[in-house]
Amino acid sequence: MNNIKNTLLLFVAFISINFVSAQKVDLDPFRFNFEYRNLPMEPQNKKYTTYSVYVDAPATVTQSVSRSAIEGMVNLQGFKKIYEDAHLEVRVKFNDLIIDNTETKSRTDERKDKDGKVTSSKTYYWVDVKYSFWGSYEMKDYKGTPLVASQNMLNTPQYKYSTTEYNSSSEASNYFNNNRTAIVGKLVRERMNDGFASLNAHINKMYGFPVTKDNMQLWLIDNKKHPERETMKTKWEELKPMLESVSANELTELKAGKIKEMIAYFDGLKATYNKDEKGDKKLRYAAFYNNAVLYILLDQPEKATKEAEGLIANDYDKSDGKTLTAKAEDLQVLLTKNEVKSRHFDIDLSEAKGPKN
Repeated sequence: MNNIKNTLLLFVAFISINFVSAQKVDLDPFRFNFEYRNLPMEPQNKKYTTYSVYVDAPATVTQSVSRSAIEGMVNLQGFKKIYEDAHLEVRVKFNDLIIDNTETKSRTDERKDKDGKVTSSKTYYWVDVKYSFWGSYEMKDYKGTPLVASQNMLNTPQYKYSTTEYNSSSEASNYFNNNRTAIVGKLVRERMNDGFASLNAHINKMYGFPVTKDNMQLWLIDNKKHPERETMKTKWEELKPMLESVSANELTELKAGKIKEMIAYFDGLKATYNKDEKGDKKLRYAAFYNNAVLYILLDQPEKATKEAEGLIANDYDKSDGKTLTAKAEDLQVLLTKNEVKSRHFDIDLSEAKGPKN
């Protein structure tokens, strides 16, 4: 009798173990924000800490946007803007905004009854305006070394603007003619906003240190029946606020330690769920993926690459492994070029001065 009982217990235990092992693995993206300081593609001399902006624009443009306002639109992060004689110089040039063509257009709005007969109609009028506006910029250091050759700030030289609609063609024409100066000013400001967005993106990518906040993700179990779900959820709820409180100026030992604890946990999952079946592969995929991401956050691209290679060898969604490998390689290039080990550091510009001071 005891032998039968023991056999039944062993059978139940065997079934239970296999049931747990065969639990369905549902992975969901758990998103978080992470802040760091982007590194320039073409870092300059570490002694370079200032920049100046010079504007060349006709009066018709500066009447719409003042020269000082235009200068204020250039923002090279990680450097101090001074009036002149800086380490880096950004020169911006604009031509007049030219009205190339105006044309009054119309449309008729008809209302019909249930039989399709027109019961009323109303015509609306507006003015279509084609105009040209051109702007460019270049950048060099104080020694005259070119950094950015003359480059267009705007995607196309010609644009289109339409007035609001009016009840007659004369009203539409009068509106445009009476408000021409204000409309031109509005168009100049709109195009400048577009142009400076492009300029700032480019010079900061190449030479600046912009603070960046990325929205990222880890793959975590969201199946309430899986035995790892509660442990993983608890660890994630402890880690997420740590990740989201990291500053571009500093990644503290405490927060880095918490990230490393999570990496160790995922390493343990790889060893525990080691079978060659879909559920285990899927969980190992999450472990490799998450660790690659976490090592990138720690600015350890070599370790991130090893995790990405493990993800590929795991043979579940290899494409993510290739993507993470590329990210790790890009990070390694930036760290090496900038001669730094971290993307978290403070930049104190309170004492920054130009090279002649």
